[in-house]
Amino acid sequence: MAAISTLLAVGSAVAGIGSAAIGANATKKAAKAQTDAATANNALQERIYNENRNLLAPDIAAGRDASSLLSDFLGVSGDGARAQTALDTFLKSTGYQEAASRGTEAIVGNRAAAGVLGSGATLKTVNDYGRTQALSYADRWLNLLSDRAGAGERAASAATGVANTYVTGVTGNNQNAADATSNAALQNGSIWSNALAGVAGAAGRYMGASSFGNPGTVTAGNPLSVDVPNAAPVQQSYPFLTRPNPSF
Repeated sequence: MAAISTLLAVGSAVAGIGSAAIGANATKKAAKAQTDAATANNALQERIYNENRNLLAPDIAAGRDASSLLSDFLGVSGDGARAQTALDTFLKSTGYQEAASRGTEAIVGNRAAAGVLGSGATLKTVNDYGRTQALSYADRWLNLLSDRAGAGERAASAATGVANTYVTGVTGNNQNAADATSNAALQNGSIWSNALAGVAGAAGRYMGASSFGNPGTVTAGNPLSVDVPNAAPVQQSYPFLTRPNPSF
């Protein structure tokens, strides 16, 4: 019986260690799977972020240039050279000069045909026409710059949102991976702790069984009769008190 109990205890301990190894390996694989998934998700989010950033980059750059040109044209920058450059850009890029030149030529031709080319009224008409055209083209140009600068600001805001989404996603993925690794470590520690506790318990049962020697044998004819070796009979004496007869 002792041998059987010992074998059962050893078998239980071995099975516990095997189960712990399997459980620890499964936990490790699960943590690795989550870590790999986090890495893949980070790569996907980075790719999406870069694609969106590249799509928004032209609008951001154009908006920045438009905002700078607008400030220079209005004299906000306080730099005379840059203000002159902005004015030259306006004159060359808006079609104002061509329109003003054609209009002036038409006015002069009409005045010449009327024989009043050299009059003060002709000069005033030319000046008024030039001023009106300048204001009209400048207004349209300023609106164009403002629209372009606004588009750049919206693109920059969208890029900021994309960046925030990227950071939030990557942070979440990394945190999930870290939690999985931490939980796996804690679970593995618990698994092996329980397994070692089982081994220690089995060892204790084995040592306890071996310290009592041969526990005796059971008689085949009578399963309730146990032959205990080296057992000396116990002799005890019990004094009997005599009971007196009652007297009447």
